[in-house]
Amino acid sequence: MVEAAEAVNKKKKEGFFMKNLKRILFLITLFLINICVVSAKDDLINRIDVSITLDNFGNAHIEEIWDVKANMGTEFYKAEYNLGNMEISNFKVYENGREFTFLNDWDIDASLSEKAYKNGFNYTSDGIELCWGKGSMGNHTFKLTYDVSNFVFKTEDADVVYWQVINEGMTSVPKNFSLIVNGFYYFPDTLDVWGYGYKGYAYVNDGKIYMSNEENTKLDDGDYAVLLVKFPLNTFTINESNIYNDFNSFDEVLTRAEEGSFLYDYNNENILFDVIIPILFSFVFPLIFVFVVIFLANQSKYKFESLGSKIDYKNIHNFRDIPCKKDIFRAYFISQAYKLNKNEADFLGSIFLKWLFEGKIELQKQNNKDSVLTLDYNNVDEEVTSTLTEDLLSVSNASVAVCRMEDPTKFKIPTSVILTGANGSMTVSLTTQDTGTTASRILGSLSIPTDVKAGEYTGSFIVTYTY
Repeated sequence: MVEAAEAVNKKKKEGFFMKNLKRILFLITLFLINICVVSAKDDLINRIDVSITLDNFGNAHIEEIWDVKANMGTEFYKAEYNLGNMEISNFKVYENGREFTFLNDWDIDASLSEKAYKNGFNYTSDGIELCWGKGSMGNHTFKLTYDVSNFVFKTEDADVVYWQVINEGMTSVPKNFSLIVNGFYYFPDTLDVWGYGYKGYAYVNDGKIYMSNEENTKLDDGDYAVLLVKFPLNTFTINESNIYNDFNSFDEVLTRAEEGSFLYDYNNENILFDVIIPILFSFVFPLIFVFVVIFLANQSKYKFESLGSKIDYKNIHNFRDIPCKKDIFRAYFISQAYKLNKNEADFLGSIFLKWLFEGKIELQKQNNKDSVLTLDYNNVDEEVTSTLTEDLLSVSNASVAVCRMEDPTKFKIPTSVILTGANGSMTVSLTTQDTGTTASRILGSLSIPTDVKAGEYTGSFIVTYTY
């Protein structure tokens, strides 16, 4: 009795465990789905490509290409805080070649439609924000252009560019970015350049400065991109007042740039943590979880009333009506539960038949090959319907035309006639046949194009006789 009681308790515990395991898996699934839904609501910035052109006075003309997907909100913006002596002007936005309208008084609370094809500045206590309307949800490619004066500033030993290309703390961090800097002269390969806040490159090549993240390393939350360039002193004709009290020398600028920055490990020593483990958590483990859920679902037992899940196939009687009170969806569910379906696509055919019976759809047979229909030449005085060829639906009112004349040489007909209808057109080729009498036959050959639709096609022609 003790052993029996233990067996019963063990069975109850197993049932309790399986019941709650299913609930736990269900809750985890809902949690994962919720994460996906929340992530999907955020805007997506695929990449930002920036091009900067410096003139000899240290001013910059900047062009940015934003490849984005809008999922929420009414506008995009780029924050330009702590500009110091720099000033931004001539801000323009384009999409598909269309220039946006600049608004002097930008309203951040305006609607999506009110901001469509509009751009402007939003002034805050921290600085300025370059704003433009999304226009609609979905994929967009925006082109931004603007000028920045006093872009290059002076220290006592260098001309300096210190510019934040990608802002830190963006709501949606771009996956990729690139930067090309051109100048009024050819930059030597020995020019000192630094890049901060991302894992990637900053270098000089072919007279230009290049920055970008590594191809296989996307930007992540907290990443940013700052460019620092040390030009020889007096490379640019800069206003002497374009200096900063915080930076007497270039080394002080370099120290500020490196504050809070960190070095990425470009070796393969941490490949386990940088590559393998993220792959396991982002792909392999969720895949295993899905397989476990599918396996447990297939182990479930379906029971209907007192029959259980077993069927005595030897005692099954033929049943020609639609089962389950003609509910084909319930019938399909039961047949799936008992694994009676050999071909799941058969159910789709059942749905089509049901819709056909209910009049929701109709079947129309269409010609799928070129066909030629030739009238019977021998029955001159008798209306004919012609022998059908290929996959033609029907032909009616077809007859042989007869024309009597004294001199067949003066008798002329066109070589072809175009028949037109609501669903297209087809051509009838016409010829004549001398019967040896005063009567001549007009013979017709109808060319039916591929995939012609059924319908009425009409045409006419003129028979001329020269007197």
